[in-house]
Amino acid sequence: MTTITVPDDKETIDGQIITYNFVISKDLIPFVPNILVYASDQDKRENIPIRPGSKTWLQLLEDRKALHNKQEQERQKTLAAIRKRQNILIRQQEQVASHA
Repeated sequence: MTTITVPDDKETIDGQIITYNFVISKDLIPFVPNILVYASDQDKRENIPIRPGSKTWLQLLEDRKALHNKQEQERQKTLAAIRKRQNILIRQQEQVASHA
């Protein structure tokens, strides 16, 4: 676990930037967005972002991580299938070359 600071896009009356400090698991850090995140289009229009560090925001990171892991797993399966086909083609070419 590590503590991160996320700035808000708003400033206080005296011009200070608002920041949120919270503890987050290190494996979620790559999925922290560098922009504000909104729960809906209406929230975006009304400029009501999901509060960084909230349960909803952390769940969003978990969802992004899960999607990333699923996509990576599918990518690895695709690469394995491509390698398998390439190996078959190489063996076929070697057989043709050995019979020539």
